[in-house]
Amino acid sequence: MGEATKLEIQILHLLSSEFCISVIESMETADSIYILMEYCSGGNLFDSLDSLVEKDFLDVASHLLSAVSYLHSIGICHRDIKPDNIFLDASTRKWKLADFGISCFFTEENPLMDGIMGSVQYIAPEVFQSHYTKAVDIWSSGVTLFVIISKCFPWLGTEENELIDEIMSNAVVWGPGWSSYPDARDFVISLMRSDPEQRPTAAAAFGHKWLRGHQ
Repeated sequence: MGEATKLEIQILHLLSSEFCISVIESMETADSIYILMEYCSGGNLFDSLDSLVEKDFLDVASHLLSAVSYLHSIGICHRDIKPDNIFLDASTRKWKLADFGISCFFTEENPLMDGIMGSVQYIAPEVFQSHYTKAVDIWSSGVTLFVIISKCFPWLGTEENELIDEIMSNAVVWGPGWSSYPDARDFVISLMRSDPEQRPTAAAAFGHKWLRGHQ
């Protein structure tokens, strides 16, 4: 078993949140590893984009940031937050964060991480520069909310180098549809601040007027 797989299984067995996918059992044979996860019959968030309305946006934001707040409270940074990794439990209508394959641990004494991880469209600008902190999850959550509300990415680039340039300069493209969601736009802006120190923590994000009372 590789070190990355060992770490993922270790993290999965630590999780105890209604907003994170749960592991039922894991086992290793001579040549294979099996991980049995809970089944979310509602599918993933990316495949649900066309059917979402504002109440769903609020639910996703609340459930996702609850998951991130929980993870950060136990010293785990997800590092790959995107709609493809968020699944709906159709029986409870809860959105659950999944895929901890590149997640890692951090501590207050050692909060810095390194390595370019995740899907480039969702990667925070500081990841391309040097070490980074758990605030990368806040940025990725902001991009995720942008995508589900606008049904497109905040960047125009199609090549990786173009995307990185736009992310580094925070060249977000706000389409006309955002005029219908001014509070949601303000919330997403707060999560996608270029300076990670200026982003709210996942817990503090619930104080924003758009999300307040929806926890």
